[in-house]
Amino acid sequence: MFLDAYGFIKNTNSIKALLAGVSGTTLQWYDFAIFGYFAPIIAKTFFPSENHTAALLSAFGVFAVGYLLAPLGAIFWLYPKCRGTLMG
Repeated sequence: MFLDAYGFIKNTNSIKALLAGVSGTTLQWYDFAIFGYFAPIIAKTFFPSENHTAALLSAFGVFAVGYLLAPLGAIFWLYPKCRGTLMG
């Protein structure tokens, strides 16, 4: 059991995993909020167009591509590390 008589978590690994998960999720949502707030400015700066809706959709499209490719980047950078650890 992970809780002692007073209801505190005993296992430090579970505390570290919990803190890592909470901090990662918090940073991810902070990133979403900041990008959403500055999306009109980013659209006007990087996608100058007469159609402001198209520029805004382009800015959100870049964000979506980065969000969808993040797991592939993690796999790409994790594979050599795991391979090096397993090989000795």
